[in-house]
Amino acid sequence: MSENVLHHLQSSLADQYRALDQHIGQLADPLAAHALHQTRIAMRSLRSLLRPWREQAEWFAVVDHIAGELGRNTSQLRDRQVLIQELEKRGLHYQTLARKEAMLTGFGLIGSDRRFDLLLLAIITLQNRLVAGGAEYHIDPIRLADYAQNMSRKLVGALQNPHQNMHDIRIKIKRLRYLYQAYPEYLQPSPIMTKTLKNAQDELGEWHDNLQWLMVSEHESDLRCCRVYWQMQIDRRARRARKRLKKLRKLLRRSL
Repeated sequence: MSENVLHHLQSSLADQYRALDQHIGQLADPLAAHALHQTRIAMRSLRSLLRPWREQAEWFAVVDHIAGELGRNTSQLRDRQVLIQELEKRGLHYQTLARKEAMLTGFGLIGSDRRFDLLLLAIITLQNRLVAGGAEYHIDPIRLADYAQNMSRKLVGALQNPHQNMHDIRIKIKRLRYLYQAYPEYLQPSPIMTKTLKNAQDELGEWHDNLQWLMVSEHESDLRCCRVYWQMQIDRRARRARKRLKKLRKLLRRSL
């Protein structure tokens, strides 16, 4: 079983390396609008693969740290890209054009960040360490199952808190769902668990996006025309999210 998990980890690392290598090379291309999002997805998938093991050995932690740093460094640009997509959808062309030039400049800067090269090199080094073996790079399926169980318990605790922090819950849901996606054959979440996590994440994601846009509009006056609509969406998504979270809490409690 441990050899199977190790093989899965090695194969998945290779997949994320190829995805990163492809999309990083497109970051500075203004016509490759998908490149930033796909790069972030690959880094997210990479971190989900490594999280159960990052305290076990140095190179798990090194790759996770570099990917996490790059994720934080690109989040503001991705937020701006999503805002522009929202403005385009609402037909606000002036507000869109005023932000596109700055976004394209940001793509150029991100595309020249040498830490992406460092990330690719770190992945290769980790792969070599896994091939070489050694006690610190032993992959124990029990550790993986325990890690997933601990994440579920933390999420249940957050969901049971009468003063729910929806931002914190959103992050915990994302991490558990992406862990299941990283190791589907070994953690084997039920279809209803997978669907319930996704529905809750989607609702909280919409809530978070509208909240972010509303906060930006406090400092960017040309967005004030959207404030009433975004506030309505925040309230609507929060109500829907609470219903989703109630269902998720019951489902998780039965699984523990």
